Amino acid sequence: MNVTSVHQRMHNTKPTPPTPVGSGASGAASNGASPAPVASLATADAVLSRVRGVVLLAGTMRVSELGEAIQRSMLDLPIRAGQSMLAGWCEQVATLGALINVERCELRVRINEGVHRPTVPKKLNRVAVDVEVDTSAYRGSGGVLRDIAQDFDDDQYLLVANAAQVLLEPLADLVKALAEPQAAVSLVSHRDGTPSGVMLIRCDVLKRLPAVGFIDLKEQALPGIAREHDVRVLHRDRPTGLPVRTLANYITALQTLYRSAKNADEAASPFVEDWQSTFALIEPGAEVGDSARIHDSIVLDGGRVGDGAVLVRGVVGPGGVVAANRTMVDCVVQAKK
Repeated sequence: MNVTSVHQRMHNTKPTPPTPVGSGASGAASNGASPAPVASLATADAVLSRVRGVVLLAGTMRVSELGEAIQRSMLDLPIRAGQSMLAGWCEQVATLGALINVERCELRVRINEGVHRPTVPKKLNRVAVDVEVDTSAYRGSGGVLRDIAQDFDDDQYLLVANAAQVLLEPLADLVKALAEPQAAVSLVSHRDGTPSGVMLIRCDVLKRLPAVGFIDLKEQALPGIAREHDVRVLHRDRPTGLPVRTLANYITALQTLYRSAKNADEAASPFVEDWQSTFALIEPGAEVGDSARIHDSIVLDGGRVGDGAVLVRGVVGPGGVVAANRTMVDCVVQAKK
């Protein structure tokens, strides 16, 4: 169930954002303690002044074909020449740090045990990155956030986001909009049904989640929180970010990102043509023939594309080979096992 459906089940909605989700009686997600008093926030600036960091949830239940082929963290996938997904997040968080006037904004990346660790960029501006391994496979996203919240004061806020996405709207702008309602929780919802994964959460409501057991943030924690606290939904007609978990996700996100840099209306149009290449990303260490054509595709370090080959909407992983004069479309090319 996505965030929009949680919202619709909890409360009758109105088309104008931000929309309250609900409030009132004690919720199932509560641990039974009375809510701790939190100082009243008179302005959105007061909320922004209490934002203390960003949590990227990078865990996954299963590894996709794309994840297996690249032989590294999904956060190491390039989104621009020389910039990985994680580096893109660091750039966004640095801008947020300037907005909330902190010398170094904390970025905590939560990953599963046993998966590839993402590569932290060497040059960081206003960002302190901490990659944390979730040693408990049965805590769920809500439980993970509850545990992280113990490091912060009750009235401080965390910005929580799904790591496997490419933002199409500046993170600082999103945070300003999420702070506007001055709610305990504010989250983004996309009217077109595209999954959303950005929310601003006050730490006291996270601390009241159970200390043990599995707690899913959207399925279990948010409905209970909404029965006790002010939870607002910020609607967006266009996606603020696009997921990156499968090959199709990845290519669509990059196509939209590159088109939006040229023309936002064109990027959002469902009728946009893709016969003309939008991007071609070739990492250092990849081998691409002079006469090869790379159409909306990515060749990673260690991948090879021969002379005269054509690669359309594909990814070539380390050890993957597209033979000379061959055409491959909508595929992940990985090393032979």
